[in-house]
Amino acid sequence: MQHREAILRYPQATILHEVLWESNTDLHQRIVAAYRAVCDDWCSLPDDGYIHDHLAVHLARSGDQKELHELLVGSPGWLDRKYELGMGFGSYLQDLDVAVWEFEDPLTDDELARLTELHTAQKLVHTLAGARSVNALKALILIGRVYEAISDATLIRDVKKRFEALCAIAQLLDHTPPMLDKALRETADELNTPLQYAQMHVSLGEYREALHWLDGENGSQDSLLEDIARGLIQQSDFWNAHSAIRLIRDSARQIRILVDLLPEFPDVIEEIEASIETILEHQVEAFLAYATALSIIGFEAKSRDYFSRIQSKIWLYRRADSTTAYQFFTEYLILAGFEDWAWSYMERNTDQRQRDRMRTGIVNALCRLNRASEAFAAVDSFEDNTERLYALHWMATRWQEEGVPEPEMLNQLLDRVESLVDEELSQGFQDPRRTIAEIFAGFGHYDLLVAYIESHEQRRGQRDLLETLAYFQAKNNDLKEAEATLNYAQTLHLHILPMTRIQLALVLSEQGQPERAGRILDTIDGHSFHGLEVLFLMPTYVKALAAAGRLEAAAEYVDHNSSRLSVKRALVESLREYGDVERARQLAETLTDEAMKYEELALLVCASSDRELIERILGKLETLSIEIQAKVVDILTESHSVSLDDISPIINRLMMTGNSTVTGNHMHLVRFMLDAGDASRAAGLAMQDGPPGILELIGWYAQRGDLKQVERFVDTIHARDDRVAAATRIGKAGHLDLADKILRGELEDKLNELFGKNRSIPQVARAYADIGMVERSLELMSKLSPGGYDTTRIAIARAQLERGQPDDARETLADVHTSTMNVFRRSNIIGELNELLREHDLYALALEKYHTADINQFIQYLTKTLKLPAEMLARSVQIIAWKAPEWRAVDSILRED
Repeated sequence: MQHREAILRYPQATILHEVLWESNTDLHQRIVAAYRAVCDDWCSLPDDGYIHDHLAVHLARSGDQKELHELLVGSPGWLDRKYELGMGFGSYLQDLDVAVWEFEDPLTDDELARLTELHTAQKLVHTLAGARSVNALKALILIGRVYEAISDATLIRDVKKRFEALCAIAQLLDHTPPMLDKALRETADELNTPLQYAQMHVSLGEYREALHWLDGENGSQDSLLEDIARGLIQQSDFWNAHSAIRLIRDSARQIRILVDLLPEFPDVIEEIEASIETILEHQVEAFLAYATALSIIGFEAKSRDYFSRIQSKIWLYRRADSTTAYQFFTEYLILAGFEDWAWSYMERNTDQRQRDRMRTGIVNALCRLNRASEAFAAVDSFEDNTERLYALHWMATRWQEEGVPEPEMLNQLLDRVESLVDEELSQGFQDPRRTIAEIFAGFGHYDLLVAYIESHEQRRGQRDLLETLAYFQAKNNDLKEAEATLNYAQTLHLHILPMTRIQLALVLSEQGQPERAGRILDTIDGHSFHGLEVLFLMPTYVKALAAAGRLEAAAEYVDHNSSRLSVKRALVESLREYGDVERARQLAETLTDEAMKYEELALLVCASSDRELIERILGKLETLSIEIQAKVVDILTESHSVSLDDISPIINRLMMTGNSTVTGNHMHLVRFMLDAGDASRAAGLAMQDGPPGILELIGWYAQRGDLKQVERFVDTIHARDDRVAAATRIGKAGHLDLADKILRGELEDKLNELFGKNRSIPQVARAYADIGMVERSLELMSKLSPGGYDTTRIAIARAQLERGQPDDARETLADVHTSTMNVFRRSNIIGELNELLREHDLYALALEKYHTADINQFIQYLTKTLKLPAEMLARSVQIIAWKAPEWRAVDSILRED
């Protein structure tokens, strides 16, 4: 690892590698042969500070792609070897990138399988690195794996979290390696706000530079200005510290820091006096800090006067927890030397919670004054165990930072904490769990902490506690223990989410392997879903059970959760899909939601053409709301299960209502009436629907070439979105000149003002792409700034692919950046993008464009979106199982004969 750190600082090896990269194949083959001669297995190569970084490139350039693939994903050996050498996940990812470069669409089945394995390994590594908490990264620093900590932090996809992690690392190091400095500055550039640039400089200890980025106009800068001021005070730069303090807008915060500056700048007492009267009651701590400072510097009478004023209105401290004011009051009283006053004030208070908070203040002050025996006596008088634990935590934190005054004091503290554990754990003592963890770990009592970790029910919570443990182990110089703890903590994050298992089961069922699907479903406890899982997972779980042929199990599950309509409806849908119409009908009849019931019955009509059921539905509709009538009729007319005579009475009722509450609910009904020759009533109903109905009319007449009627209806709509949609329908029907005329009209009044910012341009460009006028679409897009407009770019690429222009489509899609979007918008874009790519067998591009740092989401993507066969999924799951034992069971199910 020392060699590697040297390479980071003096990159001669990198320069050598760049020269070799341009060399011919023969030289790369000779390099590979020379290294192969000294070992039987690449994973046992001795570390010379070069080859582990660059072997992948030499294998690729020598033409041995199969050996490179086997090295990277044939086993976890190469990843583990790099981990042993402290190279971090980033180095392994670079090797994967080298292997991915060889793949281009179209892919053979074998190439698709190999490329999927490489991308799975990438997602696995991103998940492992991204799951690490700041405590874990700090632990890596403390055990000497600096390169790995920085490398892992740079792999965090969330920019803000990455920035926070890099800042935390910088604050731990005595000097900033070039790699960290570069990563910090690049991430700050991504965020591109003065606050972030200032935070970066603070992390690097560059307090003066940080100060230049802040102006004090933004109140959210106050916390950072406080850090800058305190840093400058530590550097004895009192003049600039004073400048930073003056920029702070919160008077209370400003006063607390000015108090720290008093010994060096006595003149600031005038500033404090000018501000102290302006702060609100809820900022009483500033009063207290100042009153204490006055006592310490010799103004005892003035100090007592402030304390008296605070005491008289302490109950006004109402904007936060009022008991906190009592805690501060007693703490500062003792620090100011008014000890008798503090104790008597606490004893006179009749509120038990406030008394305990005042005791906490007394304990804090006694610890700060290094009067440990008296602090323990105060702790023993607590009435509430939680408050007692927090007071003990404060003592522990201070002692960990400054050293324990006497060994027996440490034993007393740990005995008290352990007794609280025994007394309270059975009563659900959950809130202070991290507090207890920090106390035990901070003093090396790992056995007690491990017991706590094992009692924690949530795996994510266990991992966080383990990383806390690793940090304290490293801090206490227990380096091997810290490393082992970090390794174990990594495995706890990679569990299989229920949705991932359900998606795998659905794929197996679709591919004719219901028994395997059932065995995967057996690993799910469907009764343990909670929170939002109930909404999203329960219906899908029912469908997966039905797809696997477990209809009885699905029915039993529905009976168990009969109060949830979405679950019951999921079984109705499954029964209908698998042909059990009668049973589906019986279950649909039990749905208590009328709209849901009749929608499902209407769908059953479409599946069975049951005349008796049609008549029952039509006879009942008149008693239902107009919204339900419209929806049901729309379903029936879409499948042509009814005649115009059947639904004429309902059409009349819809037209009589004005239909304002059911706009767009029955487009199929309008088309059905047009096809049946009832154009006048269809037009009347469509006009009542507004633009959605009119668009249906425009599309119908455009398909029949009646442009006179088309133009007549186009003239009745005025909103830009609707006119563009009308032009799209007209163009898709083959009338490009008329579509072009409408679209140009939507731009004419905009072209002369801020063309590049005109929101209608990407929308119109997409319409041109949808109707196949790609050149016009590209012409419009060239007027806009690069980047963004992803749905338009996808539409253009779709048109290019349909015209047999895959290279042009790739160029268009290069500007689609799904990793930088709002999560909901990103989901929609990815769906549209990958549907397009899959339709045209562009799997390499589809895998390249999909971004996620979550391995569960990636497997769901492979199953649901790319629809890969089980054999390929098994190869991906096997790679995940390298680091996640829980995935091995699914791997074995997928691989069974």
